[in-house]
Formats: sequence, structure tokens, C-alpha cells
Amino acid sequence: MNGGDVTRDEIYGALKRRIPVIAVEGSLRETDAFIAAFRDGDWSKTASEMREKLAGKKKDTKPADDAVAAAKAVLEKADRNLVSIVPINDSKALREALVSRGFLS
Repeated sequence: MNGGDVTRDEIYGALKRRIPVIAVEGSLRETDAFIAAFRDGDWSKTASEMREKLAGKKKDTKPADDAVAAAKAVLEKADRNLVSIVPINDSKALREALVSRGFLS
């Protein structure tokens, strides 16, 4: 199950291509890291798993730093209106976000 590096790449890749993103708050890992960065400018959780894995193998953590820098660059230029954030246990909010983005009618 994804949630780490793949999820981060998908979120920022979508924003870079102007594709709407519906982020489910409370789904943990890179989605919650994205929400913290988006809402609060808190990048401390972004690529944290990658950083821990690299450090655990006694490898340079520069790839994690590069991932954070790339994510920041995308978010700085992104249309913030493309992002919807919904709580994990709020099916009504999720449905509303899906309808508003044209994924459901």
C-alpha cells in the first residue's frame, strides 16, 4: 500500500500538471505531510520516511533534501484552488469534494 514516496510524487506531480488534488487528512504519511506543508508551511514531515531509511543505512540524506526542495518549488507555483482537504472520517465532505471537482455527479 502506498503512502510514502509514491504518494508524495503523485500529489506534487498532479499539482505541477494542474490536476486537482483531494487530500484525505488523517490518512497519515506523505498525505498528512503535504497537508502540513500546504496549510502551515511545515515541511518537517515531508520525505521523513526516506530520510530515516537513508540514515538507517548510513547513506547521505541529500535525496530527501532534494525531494523536499522539489516539493516546495511545486507548491510555491501551484494554484492553491486545486487542493481540497477532507477529514478521513467525513464521507460527506469527500463526496462534496469529488462532486465539486467533477469526479462524481
